[in-house]
Amino acid sequence: MDVIELCKAFRDNRTHHRDHLKNIITNNLKQMILKNWKDEVEFNQRTLYNFMIELENLEYFDKQIWELVFETISHKKRINNITYFTYFHKMMEQFNSDPKSAFFKKLDQNIQKLKERHYTVNRQWRYDFNEG
Repeated sequence: MDVIELCKAFRDNRTHHRDHLKNIITNNLKQMILKNWKDEVEFNQRTLYNFMIELENLEYFDKQIWELVFETISHKKRINNITYFTYFHKMMEQFNSDPKSAFFKKLDQNIQKLKERHYTVNRQWRYDFNEG
């Protein structure tokens, strides 16, 4: 996804305030992101992971995009990488527990689905779901 590369380039070369890129994403790129989500992100965990990292670094918390992120995580059949699993869980917990977040106390079901589907015996010895 080219938006990830754009965000990385912006992060490395900060001549403009981050609000500048936030406006570009909202006004010019958001519709393209939503339109191409299924083809470019839905089945590519690395793209999803990198996209989330860039949005977090940019402090871009658009409700519609993050809803799509959390829906995608919730219906994943398999998350192979423990790093991705940990990050997905951390971000869901962060949004769910922040009173200023649009997702405050709204992700409990998604977090539970993540735990039921992906917190297997093989992960329990490497990651404490309750401690994060």
